[in-house]
Amino acid sequence: MKTLNLFVFLIIATLFTACDKKNDGNPLDFQLGQPFELAFGDTADCACDMLSVTFADVLEDSRCPSDAVCFWEGRAIVQLKVDRADGQSTVELTSRAGHEELARDTLDGLVFELLEVSPYPVTTTPIEEDDYRIELLVVEL
Repeated sequence: MKTLNLFVFLIIATLFTACDKKNDGNPLDFQLGQPFELAFGDTADCACDMLSVTFADVLEDSRCPSDAVCFWEGRAIVQLKVDRADGQSTVELTSRAGHEELARDTLDGLVFELLEVSPYPVTTTPIEEDDYRIELLVVEL
């Protein structure tokens, strides 16, 4: 009988937990003007409606590993998939020290800015695609 009561309790607790998570909203929602993080392959929906951003690809990561000496700083180029009511577009943003203008692009009255690409490379550990995270900022012009 105790096993049955425990089983029923676990089922009820699971149902309540599932309901609570549905009411919390998408944890990947973002607001214009506020930085947000995306994992590789994830999509975030704007609270402003009719806009979503997906971290679609890492086109290049030639950043100098933190435990190496390089003749240039390298760069990371990421591709975003942007879905709007009027269609889908791609945006490519580059993280390169001293070239902040490469980290911004404008699309349909919105400015997309790449704030950070992580993790930072080290020579002893290759970065798997699924390990990448980016920090973005989207603002209206």
